[in-house]
Amino acid sequence: MSETFVRAAYTFSLFFKAVLSCALPFVIFTFVLTGILSFKKGAPLALAVLIGFIVFSNAFVALSSYFTAWLGLSAATCLAGTQEVVSLVPRTPLIPFTEFNMPGWVSVSSVYALFNAVILGIIFSFGAFLW
Repeated sequence: MSETFVRAAYTFSLFFKAVLSCALPFVIFTFVLTGILSFKKGAPLALAVLIGFIVFSNAFVALSSYFTAWLGLSAATCLAGTQEVVSLVPRTPLIPFTEFNMPGWVSVSSVYALFNAVILGIIFSFGAFLW
């Protein structure tokens, strides 16, 4: 591929990463909080299911990516035989066309947004019992 196309794709990737890291904590916070509040009495069960799915999906993705990379590299070295395996690291660093710096309104880590939404959801669901 041409260097211009690769730089354009890299620039778009950095822009998308900046927008996603700025907006994702808000999205997670609002969806989890409204989801927990919609269950009212079933909030603890919903939280248990949500946390179970999060743990399972993270473990599945981590293990599947590990084994896919392990099998892929094993196959590449077997197919190469005595030939030299080509390095995937570029010889010159990739420079984007422009830099994107978006403000971090909330901590970039989505885990804090999820944790805060769970805590507030529990507090508000118990507060709904009082009314």
